[in-house]
Amino acid sequence: MLSIDDAEHDERFWDRFRSRPRKLAKWLFESRQNWKKKYGELKVLLKRLQVQLADVRKSREQWKERAQYSSKELDRMRAQVEQLRQLVQQSEEEEAFKKKK
Repeated sequence: MLSIDDAEHDERFWDRFRSRPRKLAKWLFESRQNWKKKYGELKVLLKRLQVQLADVRKSREQWKERAQYSSKELDRMRAQVEQLRQLVQQSEEEEAFKKKK
């Protein structure tokens, strides 16, 4: 395995490679640039997905609150309808009682 220390202290370091140092340097530079570009794009994608996830969670929470509110409102309206039915039934019973007299 080659290390930086070998490159600094060994005068024959570059003789170990078949390619010329200029080509190796160019290849390493391009490789580094490609790596930076790739992970830069992934970083942007990650941020976009994190924002999307936050938006989805917020939306889900809002829909959950709406559903809970609607459920409570529905229960309240059902109770009100039942109350009105009882009033109508009492009224009908009173009218039927008055007619019998």
